[in-house]
Amino acid sequence: MGNPGNQWPSWCLRQASRARGLSARVRNSALKPDLDAAVFSVKCFAAAILAVYLSLRIGLTSPVWAIGAVYTVSQPLSGASVSRGVFRFLGTVGGAAAIVLLVPTFASEPLVLSVVMAAWTGFCLYLALLDRTPRSYAFQLAGYMPCLIGFPYVAHAGDIFTVAALRVQEVSIGILCATLVHALVLPRSVSDRVTARVGALLGDAERSTRDTLRPVHDPALVHDRLKIAAGLLDIHQNSIHLPFDSARDAPRVEILRSLHDRLLAVLSLSGAIGDSVAALRADAPEVPAGLVRLFERVRSWLDAPERRLDPGSTDDLLRDLRAKPVGAPGSMTWRDLLLASLASDLHDLVVAHQDCRLLERELRAARPGWWRRLPARLAGRGQGYVVRHDHWLAARSGLGVMVGITLCCCFWIASGWSDGASALFVLGPLCVLCGTVDAPIGNVTRSLLGMVVGLVVGLVYGFVIFPRTTDFATLAAVLAPVLLATGAALARPPLAFAAVSMVLTFPVVAGFSPTNAANFSAAINSSLAALIGGAMALFSVRLFQTIGTGYSTGRILGAIRRDVATRAAGGSSDGARWTSGLLDRIGLLVPRLAGHRHADSLMRRALADLRAGQAAGDLYALQRTLDRPAARALLRGLLDDVATELRRRAASGIGPSDQPLPQSLLGRFDEVKAALAAGAEPVRGMAIPLLVALRRDLSPSVADHGV
Repeated sequence: MGNPGNQWPSWCLRQASRARGLSARVRNSALKPDLDAAVFSVKCFAAAILAVYLSLRIGLTSPVWAIGAVYTVSQPLSGASVSRGVFRFLGTVGGAAAIVLLVPTFASEPLVLSVVMAAWTGFCLYLALLDRTPRSYAFQLAGYMPCLIGFPYVAHAGDIFTVAALRVQEVSIGILCATLVHALVLPRSVSDRVTARVGALLGDAERSTRDTLRPVHDPALVHDRLKIAAGLLDIHQNSIHLPFDSARDAPRVEILRSLHDRLLAVLSLSGAIGDSVAALRADAPEVPAGLVRLFERVRSWLDAPERRLDPGSTDDLLRDLRAKPVGAPGSMTWRDLLLASLASDLHDLVVAHQDCRLLERELRAARPGWWRRLPARLAGRGQGYVVRHDHWLAARSGLGVMVGITLCCCFWIASGWSDGASALFVLGPLCVLCGTVDAPIGNVTRSLLGMVVGLVVGLVYGFVIFPRTTDFATLAAVLAPVLLATGAALARPPLAFAAVSMVLTFPVVAGFSPTNAANFSAAINSSLAALIGGAMALFSVRLFQTIGTGYSTGRILGAIRRDVATRAAGGSSDGARWTSGLLDRIGLLVPRLAGHRHADSLMRRALADLRAGQAAGDLYALQRTLDRPAARALLRGLLDDVATELRRRAASGIGPSDQPLPQSLLGRFDEVKAALAAGAEPVRGMAIPLLVALRRDLSPSVADHGV
């Protein structure tokens, strides 16, 4: 066992090391987020108090709107706060303009007015769901404004312009205070967040490539690629805020577009190499030794950060990849063609990884004229992220909001309920803000919990604390506990809905105004109406806006297949835009497949469909350049059959296993390969690798990869 006395010092050193590591982890994981949340909360509180002071100073009657604007606009990143403020202002003005137009026009017909304003809300939610970027907040605000300032004043249609103008002023003050405080006081830059996210994403991509090139297949590869797809969407969302961060961030937006395109290439090529290796192993367990050596060289290059940006080291590797064939020269068997295609993909993958790191270097510097310091292939304008739209799902959610608001209005009109507008005050915003996801019940529930807390806090403030408040300094002091707690909760995404709901509720119930004169019976009635409105919102989103994850997943996967079929038939000529749009659909799958028992299979097939569409589109463009009509007709016929097969798969639904290609279609591949091999067209060298890639990606199951 050894001498215990000799082991004691080493044991103490190990425990001290563990203690230091634990302390560092605690500081990084708990203390820093708490410090960030505390700073953010103090900034929100300062902005809210400044907004209240300005509102009262110029004689506005409802400072609660300024407080609400501060907390709905505030974001941990300064650029995000500014952009959200701009979008909120545009949405508020648009919603107020719609109310000024609609309420006086239809005030004499309550039911018609209810349907028209409900339709406006549903239409705005439809537009927000189609946009799917931070800009959608403007559509959301414009949509639920009728529930905030339209329905409560339908009995005073002649005053609606004055009311709308006052609300816009109060909201504008809150927006101005929030954006100024977050932009000037200890600002947290969006560009720093994006740069760090890009660095982490490139690290994930390089690790995924290294794992792809290992001798043993790693099942976690699919999850790594999904993480990259989700990361691209996250970077795109944050890039919307970059122009609001600072003037020097303009180059970063252009760099991110190019970086997005090269990361797409990395994602596509690494998946293609992984599927090619799987197909080769299905035919023979041992991968050719020459290919293994190339894999080792690429892994070694990826393991050395200084070599990735060294032109000499990278050029040496690329020369080796071009100079060392891994298949039998001149052979036209599917296996040897697959080996040749794999070596070409490996060469392009190294170039794509190098491009990503070069672009990251320029992203960190953000200097004008960045393209002059990069290879010519990166000098053009990048395509960037393309958002695909599902009009049916967006229209379904918009129609659900319209029906829910209309039913509440019908109940209000039929019952003569005096506080019906208070129920709509809650119903509309909840249905719109929470209705942008497939299953909004969780967000609505969290909002209702925050509203209940706000009702209790509002009653305490309105009848116990505010009556004893005599000056502004005392008002700021008594507001501090609840507003600081709200800001700290707002900094944590799981609590954000509850925090916003609470801070919007308690000042209204408390009767917060220049006189702080709360009416107990009115407060109780409005609280009960708010609870009823919350219950109606819960019922409405559950009945009209909840979409099953299985249903939405099936729609996305079916849309991917139809997009590939369209590309194979020549319907999408812009390859970069098509690829980015399809990756957007794949990114939408990532959260929906969490916990799905067939997630690996479904995502692998979605990525294979992406590559199949790329190959099919390129083949469609090349078939026009073939000199021989017979070869051109064979290739065009193959692409038509591929499109037909993909449409059949999309219509038959998505099962847990791959669908093998029909033998007749495999025979068509053999015919086209023979026809291309017999010719001497200049495009033959490009067409045959694309044909191999299309065959591989259409049927990833190993049974279809014969020699």
